[in-house]
Amino acid sequence: MDQISHFWNPGILSVLLFLITAILSWIYLRSETFGITDVSNERSMHIGTTKKSGGIWIFLGVFSIALVWFLRFENPEDKVLLFFAGLVFFFVIGLADDLLSLGAGIRLILEIGFLIFFFLFVPVNFTFLGIKLDGIPGAETAILIVYVLFVVNVCNFMDGLDTYLSAHFLLAVMAFSFLFQSPLPPFYLWICAGVFGFLIFNLPKAHLFMGDAGSLPLGYTIAVLPLLFIQEKNWIQFEITSAFFLLPVFFVDGVITILLRLKDRENILKAHRRHLYQLVAVRTEQKGLVSFLFTLANIPAMLFFAFHRKLGIPGGIVFGICLVFYTIVYFAIWKKLKVVYKI
Repeated sequence: MDQISHFWNPGILSVLLFLITAILSWIYLRSETFGITDVSNERSMHIGTTKKSGGIWIFLGVFSIALVWFLRFENPEDKVLLFFAGLVFFFVIGLADDLLSLGAGIRLILEIGFLIFFFLFVPVNFTFLGIKLDGIPGAETAILIVYVLFVVNVCNFMDGLDTYLSAHFLLAVMAFSFLFQSPLPPFYLWICAGVFGFLIFNLPKAHLFMGDAGSLPLGYTIAVLPLLFIQEKNWIQFEITSAFFLLPVFFVDGVITILLRLKDRENILKAHRRHLYQLVAVRTEQKGLVSFLFTLANIPAMLFFAFHRKLGIPGGIVFGICLVFYTIVYFAIWKKLKVVYKI
């Protein structure tokens, strides 16, 4: 058993998960009788019919490996069990949406219901803009639910451009230890390995899309990473706005797009093509370059946050500076597109 346990280490399991995801995705793509398709429409970033729900093969592999690992080799902490409970929930909801088109309203109700129970069992010690909210009944839970819902659904909305969500996810997870001085849980490496296996078929021009079965659990995975796995000795009280630095481009693009759509009295739960990356991508053939540059754009904020303590700058100031900077860049690009392409 010791020899087997030595073989089943997180590094080797990551290689195994990469191979499992790549092989199952390849079989899925070649199947003529089995598959969920995404037919392009006026809001799509692709043309024609492409298979989706590639997230199935990422997470079925992760769940299988986790089941064997935690039953045979390691007794998981309660928060790890709760993490996987949430991962299963968002995977099932995403898969059901891919198969049955649940509708944004139904999915939102289910997500809120689950998160209410989730945060009853997961104590998260945090501040919001430096303010401790434990004196206001229900305020902490409400903020946590809004935060997770925002990240999950922004990731879902952003899953439309080849490699875009996958690249942002991988950058966020790999930057976690650098940003928050906390070790990355080994099973996050398994998920990353599965994403790499999926990416083989999602590079431009994509042959396989992630679908809600992948984008919802990936969004959840990013959202709860700092909430559940930050090392408390380095963060006596976690400032929840610090999560912004895992996905600064996603946050700014998501919030501004929502505000602009609310201004225009649009239904913010309805699919659209008004995100900045969409406005840029539909006007060029170099969609892979768009994904790369938008992903790269996260790094300045990440570096600023990672070194702000050594520079003696309070985290709140760093958050404000980065928020203003990225907002200015957003509207500068948006204005340029408006002038040149009459959007």
